[in-house]
Amino acid sequence: MSYPNRITRVQLGPELEDVKPVVDPKKFIGAATWNLLFWQVAGTNLVVPRGVIVAEIDVSNTTATTVYQALAWDPDGTVPTLSWTYVSDQEWTLTFSETKYPDHSGQDVTLVLEHVAPDGGYESDGTPLDVRAGKTAARALKVTTASAVSDGARVGVRVY
Repeated sequence: MSYPNRITRVQLGPELEDVKPVVDPKKFIGAATWNLLFWQVAGTNLVVPRGVIVAEIDVSNTTATTVYQALAWDPDGTVPTLSWTYVSDQEWTLTFSETKYPDHSGQDVTLVLEHVAPDGGYESDGTPLDVRAGKTAARALKVTTASAVSDGARVGVRVY
């Protein structure tokens, strides 16, 4: 039921029913509200990224450095900063080093990327970049730009 797996409504338990009518909604929450909330939580797996990663490009040193990462399966931020591989002035790759991550109860869950999407990018002067991103393997992705970038450019990706 934990990330990086997608959950379903059924995994959140049975449909709830009120034992008696809710007379004070400031103190009690009715079954209809909880059921809707569970349904929405399960549904967000389709539209909410499980990770956002932003890299800063250093063309002169042929490096890309992760400057921001937020991973749903790492709520405490304990996963080491992800490392990028330079391919060219317009292409970088990233592979998640671990194949499994512990869920909320400590059980290992296999990481499989469903989809990778660009999250924009810009040059150091603020000029927008045309960024493309895609999944290359179960736990690897590639980011490309339409043109060569300069030092300090940033690109972002969302992983699902």
